[in-house]
Amino acid sequence: MHSMDTDLRKYLRQHRLTWKEKINVAYYIITALYNIHDNNAIHRDLHSGNILHWFI
Repeated sequence: MHSMDTDLRKYLRQHRLTWKEKINVAYYIITALYNIHDNNAIHRDLHSGNILHWFI
């Protein structure tokens, strides 16, 4: 089985997500942002083109 890495923008252009999948993606992004802020880090220019999406 091969794993694939792509940005979220490319993945969303090629795949139609169910509502459950959309909620899961949003949850993972929110969790990541919480952890970034919890560690007193900052982010800039956050958009779907610079969010890595990993799948098997």
